[in-house]
Amino acid sequence: MMWLWWLLAAGQLVLLVRWWRAGLWRSYPVLVGWVAFELLRAAALWPLGFNTPAYRTLFLVTAPLVMLAQCAVVAEWLREVLADYPGAARSAPRLLLGVAGVSLVLVIATAAPDLALLKRGAWVMIAQRYVATGLALVAGAVAAFFGVFPSKARRWNVILHGRILVSYLVAVAVAYEVYNATNGTTRAWVNMGLLVVTNGAVWGWAVAMSRVGEQRAEVPAADGAAARARLVDYAEAAARVWSGR
Repeated sequence: MMWLWWLLAAGQLVLLVRWWRAGLWRSYPVLVGWVAFELLRAAALWPLGFNTPAYRTLFLVTAPLVMLAQCAVVAEWLREVLADYPGAARSAPRLLLGVAGVSLVLVIATAAPDLALLKRGAWVMIAQRYVATGLALVAGAVAAFFGVFPSKARRWNVILHGRILVSYLVAVAVAYEVYNATNGTTRAWVNMGLLVVTNGAVWGWAVAMSRVGEQRAEVPAADGAAARARLVDYAEAAARVWSGR
């Protein structure tokens, strides 16, 4: 499995160099910062050796920062994709803060009956599970909305970024749910799956997004008309349900 770590590090380096040269870091500074942090974190963890006290301590200390960074990456994407909806865009950070807050409450509620979970560091897996699931639900709902009602304000990079990010978050959430459902017996397989998914996301961002992708992605008139027709149909259906007909 070590080759997956090296492949991931190579993808992170390619992304950082390529995006720096293309100037994409200006449009997505949080994503670039998260990737850079993950690369530095891995570089600090590798020399310590797996399952050593030093590795465990550094991993646990930096885990909350990783989860906060993931929330910030989703907030950055929501700011871009909700450009046509200023009110919703302003509410997005509060929504993600709520996800983090609810995750914290759920971690405390889960670990409270067995404080040994906190001492063993199992709270990290619990927290990652809740955060990943919350982010996947939020990002997935937004992506589904714009799959039905295209936004004229999006850039090609934003479209690609959203598809990669949502796929990554959903896959991570599923992995942690599998880990929880199997009581940790599938840990090795889950870790390998997470590495594969992360590699796919990082290399996808590194290769698919480009300077040309910063151009506007105009929605064809036919698509816009179809979206408006669907919106009218949904509104009429909701009105019929509300009136009891």
